[in-house]
Amino acid sequence: CGVAGGRSRLWTPETGEHRPVGPASGSTYWLSFSPRSSLLGLPRADGTARLVDLERGAEKVLRGHRGEVNMLRFSPDERHCVTSSDDGSIRLWEVSSGRPVWHAPALLKGEAFIAATGWVNLIEKSRSHPSKGAWQQAIETRARSVRALESSPLLCLETFDESLELWDRANARRITSKRLDGLDQIAAFSDGCAALADGRVVVLTSKAEEIALEPTNVVAIQSDGQGFFYVTDNKLSRVDSVLSRDWIIDVSPGIRRIERLDDERLIVGYDEEGVDLLRVDDGSVDLSLSTEGVASSPVSILRA
Repeated sequence: CGVAGGRSRLWTPETGEHRPVGPASGSTYWLSFSPRSSLLGLPRADGTARLVDLERGAEKVLRGHRGEVNMLRFSPDERHCVTSSDDGSIRLWEVSSGRPVWHAPALLKGEAFIAATGWVNLIEKSRSHPSKGAWQQAIETRARSVRALESSPLLCLETFDESLELWDRANARRITSKRLDGLDQIAAFSDGCAALADGRVVVLTSKAEEIALEPTNVVAIQSDGQGFFYVTDNKLSRVDSVLSRDWIIDVSPGIRRIERLDDERLIVGYDEEGVDLLRVDDGSVDLSLSTEGVASSPVSILRA
């Protein structure tokens, strides 16, 4: 098997016959046969990996990385495979279903936490969650990231196929969902979820309404509890719980990620490198945190 022009082809040595396998476009950086040679693993430049059944031609798409996938290996029993990516992560997958053998971290109401090892009840310090309703199963099976407020029963879930789901945890009910091409960041606020997709902010509300905000050059969003912040090229804006923009301040260009530290400050990460503490009242930099002279790279994840 080999790659030519980004397209993978499978050759039969005895006859010299060959046929294309996998996607017709895009770049593939590595080829990996399963131990019994029944499957071909294709890590891809688009952030996915493909598992191709060589007998039937069927494909499973592995979604979850946020950068180019550059390596894939199968376990000896073919039950699992592992991928590595330019996003700096290594992920384990179940071959039969294409589902990840890991979970998007989520801390919910200060009581329940889900991580790679599964649910943890933080009060009882046990490894089993007291109940597994529809929203818990949604997190386990398809969540790339999760956001929720301690003061609200609403939960925002970003899936591997670039969909945003809004859940009512109190009634174990999915209120609404929306497929959003280019979905990159999500934020929870008191009446729903905000999502950043291809530079636009799209909001799903508790009344199952879908609202697109006006800016088309948004680079980051973050909850502030009741509403949320968003950043354009050099402006930081706040939207309240009824989706009215109640203030806007100037900020330095190049912000890539924001995270709320407290009521007065945000942590901001830059496209070039480094982080700052930013005061939300006037956009000035809080000099109590300085990363000057510290080796860094473009900031892709922030957590406070």
